[in-house]
Amino acid sequence: MKVWKTADSDRDRALFLAKETNLPIPVLYVLVSRGIDSPDSIEKFLNPRLSDLSDPFRLPDMRKAVDRIRQAIKARQQIVVHGDFDADGVTSTALMVKVLKELGAEVAAFLPDRIREGYGLTRKGLERCLSSRRADLIITVDCGTNAEAALKWAAEKGVDVVVTDHHEVSGTTSPVVAVVNPKLISDARTEVLAGVGVAFKVCHALIKDGIANGDKEVSGIDLRNYLDYVAVGTVADVVPLTGENRILVRHGLSRINETSSPGLKALIEVSGVKTSIDSYHLSFIIAPRLNAAGRMGAAEPALELLLTDDVNRSTEISEILDALNTERRRQEESISDEAAGEIQSYFDVKKTAGIVTGREGWHVGIIGIVASGICGKYNRPVVVVGFDKNGDGRGSCRSIESIDIVDVLNECSDLLVSYGGHRMAAGLSIKQSNFEEFKRRFNESCRARQQDTDLEVRQRVDAWIDLRECDDRLFEALQRLKPFGLGNPGPVWGTRAVNVVGTPRKVGNGHLKMTVAVGGTQIDTIAFNMGEMEVPEGPIDILYGLQENVYMGRRSLQLNIKDFRAARVDQDRVPNRR
Repeated sequence: MKVWKTADSDRDRALFLAKETNLPIPVLYVLVSRGIDSPDSIEKFLNPRLSDLSDPFRLPDMRKAVDRIRQAIKARQQIVVHGDFDADGVTSTALMVKVLKELGAEVAAFLPDRIREGYGLTRKGLERCLSSRRADLIITVDCGTNAEAALKWAAEKGVDVVVTDHHEVSGTTSPVVAVVNPKLISDARTEVLAGVGVAFKVCHALIKDGIANGDKEVSGIDLRNYLDYVAVGTVADVVPLTGENRILVRHGLSRINETSSPGLKALIEVSGVKTSIDSYHLSFIIAPRLNAAGRMGAAEPALELLLTDDVNRSTEISEILDALNTERRRQEESISDEAAGEIQSYFDVKKTAGIVTGREGWHVGIIGIVASGICGKYNRPVVVVGFDKNGDGRGSCRSIESIDIVDVLNECSDLLVSYGGHRMAAGLSIKQSNFEEFKRRFNESCRARQQDTDLEVRQRVDAWIDLRECDDRLFEALQRLKPFGLGNPGPVWGTRAVNVVGTPRKVGNGHLKMTVAVGGTQIDTIAFNMGEMEVPEGPIDILYGLQENVYMGRRSLQLNIKDFRAARVDQDRVPNRR
C-alpha cells in the first residue's frame, strides 16, 4: 500500500506570488515546494530561453577538444564518432556526425554491439572499429569515461581520442586529447546533461569558435535544427529535466513537432501518435522504438534512421524498429514475470533494501527495462542480470533518488568484472560464481544508506485542492510547467471527501472509470490498471493528475487517478503550509 506524503510548501509565499504572477494557487504550491519561489525564478522556469545556455567553453577540456577537431577538419583527417547503442548514444552520434559533415569534416560513425562488445568504449569494440575503417581521430559520445584500457590501446595504435561523455567519473581516463564531461566540474546547470546534451555543447563550441575565426562553413549552420535529436536523447536517458536540460528539451519539443528529419517523421507516424509530441511520447513511444534495435540486436538501423534523407528508407526502417519493439515487449513481459516470482519468494519489506535478481538466458538488451519496472514497484535499488551458458553475466542497475547506485557498486567492486554508469542507472559484468555474495553485499550496502521507513512505496502529493480548481485555467498553467520527467514530475493533486457518482466500471484492459463530485462540481476520472481495486463505500480521498480527454472530437478535462482510499482525517490531508 502506498504512503501518501504531501510536499512541504510555503502557503503564504504562494499567496504572495499569486498577486505577482497571476498563476493559479495550486501551481504556485508546486513551484514554491520545488524551490522556484521568486517572480524572477518563476519567469525563467516558465519561459526557458536558449540564450540562457551557458558558454560551452565552461566545460572542462572544451578548448582542447575544439582545437583538435578543427585541426582534423582542416587537415582532412578521418574522424570516427564512437557512440553507444541506446537512444542517447544514437542521437548523440547522429547529431555529431551531421554537424561535423556541415563543417566539412571527413567523418564516419561507429556503434558497439551490445552482446559481443558490451557497453560503451571497449577494446573489443575499438578493434572492430579500426579494422573496418581508418581513424585519425575518434570522438566518443555518451561513453569513454573510465575506459582507460581501451584508451591506452587506441594511443598505442597512434589514434587520438576526444572523449565527450556525461557518466560518473570513478577512475582515470587517459591518455586522451580531452575529456569533455560536466561531471568533472561543479555546475548544477550542466552536470545533469545527457550524452546528447554534451555533444550539443561540443557542436556549439565548434560553431562559436568558427564564427570567431571567420570560417565560412559555420555561417549556414543553425544548431536549433538539431534540438529535436537533443530532446529525444535527453528524455530517453532519464536524466533530470532541470538546469540546461529543461531549456534544451522545451525547445527540442517545439522542433520535433515541426521536425524536418524524415526519420523522426516516419517513426512518429508508425508509432501512431496523432497529438502534439511531449516528453511522455518521447519516453514511452519514440525512445523505446529507437532503443529496440540496440536491445534486440545491432543499433545501426536506428542510427541510419536519424542520418538518412531518404523518405522511403525512413519508412522501411521505422517499420523494422516498430516490429523489433513489439518483440522486445513480448520478451520483457516474460522476464518480468519470472523475476517477479523470484523476488516474491524472498522479499521482506523490513530487510530487503536492495533487490538483485538474475537467470541464465535473460536477454541482456531487455533487462534494463525490467530493472526500471521493479525499481518503480518496490522503491528500491535494483540489479537484473542475464547469464550466458558459460556463467558470464551482464547486469542493468536502476536506483532511487536517495541512493547513488555507483557508490553501492564501488563497495561491491571486488565481486564484479566491470561496472560503470551514473547515479540513477548503471551497468555491470559479473561471474555467476560471485552472484550470491553480490546479492548479499548489495543489500547490505543499500541498507546502510537507507532507513527502513524511507523504503516505503510513496505517492507524492503536491497540494490538496478543491475540485472546483480543476478548470481550464489550471490546465493551461500546467502546460507551462512542462516538460515533465525526472526532477520535474507532473503535479499530483489531492482532493478529500469526494463522492462517487453512479457505479464505477472497468474499461479497456483493466482500467477503472468513475465520476466524482463535490457540491455542484462533477468530473470524470480514469484510473489506469486499477480495475481490480475495490472502491470504498461513501466519500473517498483521491490523488490525481489533471489531463485533457478528446473523444470523438469532443474535448473535456478528466482526472488521471494515481490512488484512492476511504476518506479520513490525518496529517497528510492538511493544506500545504509552514
